[in-house]
Amino acid sequence: MDVQSPEFQDAFIRDLREQLPDVIRLDMSASQAVLLIGQLQLALRHPASRGPSADDTRQMVDSLIGMLGVTDVLAAGLRAGDCANHDVASERSPTRPSRN
Repeated sequence: MDVQSPEFQDAFIRDLREQLPDVIRLDMSASQAVLLIGQLQLALRHPASRGPSADDTRQMVDSLIGMLGVTDVLAAGLRAGDCANHDVASERSPTRPSRN
């Protein structure tokens, strides 16, 4: 199957519209949502991440931050992922304790 062919791409869009529900609900913890936001922000900062898909992803990230950024501290921490200056090289995450 040649996923780069116009025929495949047309079929994919058709199946996406006709075979899947309009809304898919995801159940995740707040910590998992923070991790997802961070990964999406990292992807959005990639120089080749442009166009309608990136725009839709940015809207999703902004929506998630709007739901989780209920204090100034949380909002600032979540927005920090938009800037590479705030990147930290670490294996520690909110869902996994550090290995001491």
